[in-house]
Amino acid sequence: IRRKKKRQRKRGRGGGGKTAPPLDDSNSYNTHLLITRARGQNQGTMVWQSTNGRLEEVAPEDSGFELRGLTVNVFNMYGGRMTVQVLQRYMVVLRGTKKACNVFFVDPQQEPPQLHAHHAEIAGSHLVLLTTQGCLRMYTFHSFEEQERLLAAQKGDTKPRPTSFVDMGHKLDLTPGLGKVTAFTLFVNDGTCDELFATKGAEVSTFCFVWWSSGALEIYSVPEFHSLFLCPAMVSMPKVAIHSMDRPNPIADSSCTLYAPEYATEMLVRQVGSNTESPYMFFLMNTGELYVYSLFTYNPTGEMSGSLSSLRFSKFCRKFVGKGVAREGSAATSREFKEDDEAWLAQMEAAGLRPRDREFLVHSPSKRQLIPFNNINHYRGVFLCGDQPAWLFTCKGYLLLHHMTGIEGPVRTLTPFHIPNCEYGFVDYRPQERCLHISLLQSGDYKPQRVLNTWWPMARVHLKATPHFVMFHPVQRSYTVVTSQPSLYRPRPSDLLDQDDPEVQRQFQQSLKDYYARQVPHAMQEKYSVSLYSSSDWALLDRIDLEDNEVVVNAKTVMLSKEDRSTQMGNDDDELNLRRRKGADTTTVQCIGTGYVVDEDTAGRGKVLLLDVFPRMSKKKNDLKLMVLYHEYTKGPITAMTAINGYLALAVSSKIMIYWYDWSTKKLVIASFYDAQFF
Repeated sequence: IRRKKKRQRKRGRGGGGKTAPPLDDSNSYNTHLLITRARGQNQGTMVWQSTNGRLEEVAPEDSGFELRGLTVNVFNMYGGRMTVQVLQRYMVVLRGTKKACNVFFVDPQQEPPQLHAHHAEIAGSHLVLLTTQGCLRMYTFHSFEEQERLLAAQKGDTKPRPTSFVDMGHKLDLTPGLGKVTAFTLFVNDGTCDELFATKGAEVSTFCFVWWSSGALEIYSVPEFHSLFLCPAMVSMPKVAIHSMDRPNPIADSSCTLYAPEYATEMLVRQVGSNTESPYMFFLMNTGELYVYSLFTYNPTGEMSGSLSSLRFSKFCRKFVGKGVAREGSAATSREFKEDDEAWLAQMEAAGLRPRDREFLVHSPSKRQLIPFNNINHYRGVFLCGDQPAWLFTCKGYLLLHHMTGIEGPVRTLTPFHIPNCEYGFVDYRPQERCLHISLLQSGDYKPQRVLNTWWPMARVHLKATPHFVMFHPVQRSYTVVTSQPSLYRPRPSDLLDQDDPEVQRQFQQSLKDYYARQVPHAMQEKYSVSLYSSSDWALLDRIDLEDNEVVVNAKTVMLSKEDRSTQMGNDDDELNLRRRKGADTTTVQCIGTGYVVDEDTAGRGKVLLLDVFPRMSKKKNDLKLMVLYHEYTKGPITAMTAINGYLALAVSSKIMIYWYDWSTKKLVIASFYDAQFF
């Protein structure tokens, strides 16, 4: 919940640095955080307040919010001067931090008259409520000046009346014969989408997108709720959805059904990247599938009508994101749809098409999985909660989906959070850890610098060296990078000389001093090293320096078998051994092949290194180290390598060697070779 707070910029002699302009009001901090717990013994709402950069739980008598019920949604109105907390059976109106009144959701024409809220959204002064019976109701708030006038007229009353703040809600007159509403969303056109939502007559700025249980998609104008667009067969998810002039008639057409097996549990229409881009429409189905449609217009004649006949929806992508929602449930956890119109029900019974009661909306607030945000570290987009959490951004108008890596398990909910100690951050809840995480989306001034609104999330990591190979360890989630840096060339004694002779060593050291004493540019060489980096912040964890004149030719992450191969040597049943090798357990090992740069008179050599990543014995999180499992010189450079059924194949000079790793002796044992006569 946002309250106005002036941010004082510290100005010194050198002046203050400028930051990128945020996408929304930069002078507002979040002062309260509401947490709703729908399960367990402590069901209800918790309120936390940000004080001096710290979060502290607020006492029930000091918060002003209602803590005994489950909160469906919270809205700010009139620049933060009024707050509306929507609960299951009523909503609480707060002026500042004091409770003004309670507005109960009651329908006198229904038995029982008490309504239960499933989802609520607000646009301007209009609040649209979806009940568990699959009906929409609208509440219109008075202007702040009108509220002051009505409150002044109640001088004798001790408690303000609900009618002083809001017009009591009424059931909306929607299109009949489409079933019940399973999901809806509101979209406000701020003038950037006039071409998409152009209609003849009065200008409409707010639209309500409704998904019916029959599988139809309909668009209404707010607050009049005139039907502007209807696609009866949206449940089939066509490539291009258009407006249909024919209204479905279940009585005349027996193929029509009021309750389709698949339906949308959540909808969202959003301009993801910025206000200048075309909006996208998101459908989250009960089967666990996410459909994304892009909006465009097609009007070859140029004529305008009273409806959105030129509006088109083009299927952009489809993705399976979760387990889906159970359609059947017990009466204690869900409510059955009941037809309210007795005349309509009589006509359905006469035609033999009485709709079956199916449990679409559960008797609890909806758990939103599509979370829009305006400014999380200067990014605008949508976050997808669930078992596969992901961020949705745009790059030059194209929608991008980046999975949230670096965590284990699902993310149940997320909300933007802006406080002095965590500016433009977010709060997420992970059930496997049973705690809240206040985080920042690392980009911009953070290290490493990350850019997320690109085709692939990009992080600029300054290695201060030339990278050659990058290997990822899937178990420890770390990166092993082979780099090189220029260094002075150090001449080495020839292998043909007797290095054990002290006279030869003395002459070599003297020649080395004379070499460096010469006033000429010295030769340079590449000094190679193997570095281990963390996948979260790319911090250097460990490093192994290679020898002089040693060049890394190849590096790869391979899977080696854990099985003892010594018992298989000499067995003639090769087919049986092959089956055992394919079914054996494997482990991840990083292999590096090198070669030495020598003159033409010296035989070339190489070296093979087998590395693994192990955690250190320390209290630090993700503190890893490199462990050398095996290193041995070879008669020639290693130019290629691969893993075959748990074996390691190396191209050593002009031969192809196949090894298996003996875990007891920590050595590579040769299994076979092939003399290829070429490199």
